[in-house]
Order: sequence, then structure tokens, then C-alpha cells
Amino acid sequence: LVPYPHALDHDQAANAAALAAAGGAEVHPQSSLSPERIAALVGALMDDTERLTTMAAAAKSAGKPDAARLLADLTEAIASKKSVSAFRKETHA
Repeated sequence: LVPYPHALDHDQAANAAALAAAGGAEVHPQSSLSPERIAALVGALMDDTERLTTMAAAAKSAGKPDAARLLADLTEAIASKKSVSAFRKETHA
């Protein structure tokens, strides 16, 4: 992953670091990359299918595929004056 270096709150860097810590990605600062470096990184990963499989499983485990639905449900709950703790009890989120 290459987080956008000029983001105001560095949210991409934080998200990338979390996924890397879970074993699902590598993080590379934009300033350290060149076409040759990118080719070397991608080539090394393509040659290591075991690592790619492990990273894919880790990335899948770290994901929250229903995040958009949960966020929409939480927004509706708050709009209807339901507390966040009540929402969590109902959804186990």
C-alpha cells in the first residue's frame, strides 16, 4: 500500500499500518518508490505465492465486509435518539 502522503489526518497511513500489522499488506512511502522499486516489489510478491496466500487470508480476516451497512444502521439509530450502547447491544458491533 502507498498511503497518500499529504492527507490532512494521515488516515490512509493509519489504515495501511493496521492492515500491515495484521499481515495483510506491505506499506511503502511514496517518496521511497521509483518505477524500478515498484517492479522489484511486485515481482518479489508474484514469485512468492505462499506469502501472497497468507497476506490475502490476513487481509480478509482484517476486513469488515458489512461496515457500510453497520455505519448506515448506526446513523439511523442515532437519528432516532437511540444510544450507541443500545445499538451495540442489539447488533453486537
